[in-house]
Amino acid sequence: MEIHVFESEQALIKAYAEHFVQKAQQAIKTRGRFSVVLSGGNSPKKVYELLASDFSKDIDWKKVFFFFGDERYVPANHPDNNALMVQNVLFKPLQIAKDNIFPIDTSFSPLIAASEYWKTITKHFAEAPYRFDLLLPGLGRRWSHGFIISRD
Repeated sequence: MEIHVFESEQALIKAYAEHFVQKAQQAIKTRGRFSVVLSGGNSPKKVYELLASDFSKDIDWKKVFFFFGDERYVPANHPDNNALMVQNVLFKPLQIAKDNIFPIDTSFSPLIAASEYWKTITKHFAEAPYRFDLLLPGLGRRWSHGFIISRD
């Protein structure tokens, strides 16, 4: 396991995006697709914005499949909805196909939403082992310089 600490938030955001690109390229080369778990929040939002701009041509986005590790229990069109934020800053600018995006359905109760999401995950991986190539956690407000933990 490696832990990287950065001098500034900007350095962290750039390293986060570079790490994302490196993992995506590696997974696509090895398995033909990249399955990533996203998070909401301000730090990940800045990473998504950077991916959609500076790194937009570095990944074959048609081979990237997006899942969510968390979601606020608000309607899909609510400004606090994580999937809506990612839709606006990453998916729309990169023209990601809807078939590659797996949001959590908050119209269900949390228990049913979790159960339905598990079905979505198992269907995506079908007969292959369940393996996400990258889990992109939020960093929280206290981590002004943050860190990236990587384990291959």
